[in-house]
Amino acid sequence: MTGDTTGRPLAVPPKIEFRNVELHYFSTKGETHAVSDMNFTVNKGEFISIVGQSGCGKSTLLSLLCGLMQTTSGQVLIDGKPVKGPSPQVGFMLQHDSLFEWRTILENALLGPEIRGMDMPAARARAERILTNYGLGQFLHHRPTQLSGGMRQRAALGRTMCMEPDILLLDEPFSALDFQTRMSISEEIGEIIRREGKTAILVTHDIPEAIAMADRVIVLSPRPGRLKNIHEITFPSLGEVRPGCMAVRDAEEFKDYFHTIWTEMESDG
Repeated sequence: MTGDTTGRPLAVPPKIEFRNVELHYFSTKGETHAVSDMNFTVNKGEFISIVGQSGCGKSTLLSLLCGLMQTTSGQVLIDGKPVKGPSPQVGFMLQHDSLFEWRTILENALLGPEIRGMDMPAARARAERILTNYGLGQFLHHRPTQLSGGMRQRAALGRTMCMEPDILLLDEPFSALDFQTRMSISEEIGEIIRREGKTAILVTHDIPEAIAMADRVIVLSPRPGRLKNIHEITFPSLGEVRPGCMAVRDAEEFKDYFHTIWTEMESDG
């Protein structure tokens, strides 16, 4: 930890901070108040889930954080610095993998480094290592159409990780998958993100998924999205070391978290 001129230690800022954020936007239908008085922080290495009714501003928060939108008032900060536009610090995984069908899996992973003019031999070595670690080593030269839905999502994560972001934003990344694949791939990707020490924010409509994957769950009110509650997710009944996403669903605390969050999401207050 560094110090100031008096020798006192300086506080480390949170990795992410939403500070008094308001967002209004305009369309042909008029003005929309999308987000109101949004305040929360995310520490380095935390995995946060955001839940709420459709249209409450969950995905809007991700757009603000990655610099695709600007606040009407208030600030969004990364490492204590205001977000002013897109940054290589932030990687995005969307609902659809958006892999280019005419490129191989490896070529898809290298798209970002190509666009940014990065060191391509180093990027290729990094992409091959990442995809192999994600169980896709035998499929580097396959087309996306030759992969299952779960494998495609792993490839999409590999493409994002190839850019070496500090922060991962996941916007309903598993919703297009069937239930069994969704359970399996959310477990795999959750373990990968934790193992690599990334800071992650997941937007989802799936309350069990939010609870199983996250260290904390943020519940938003209906539009305009306000912070309704933040739940610290722990499973004392399973011991000190948190198990994988599948195992926590059987924990005795799980049903209580589900009932509480479900009730909050269903209420209009």
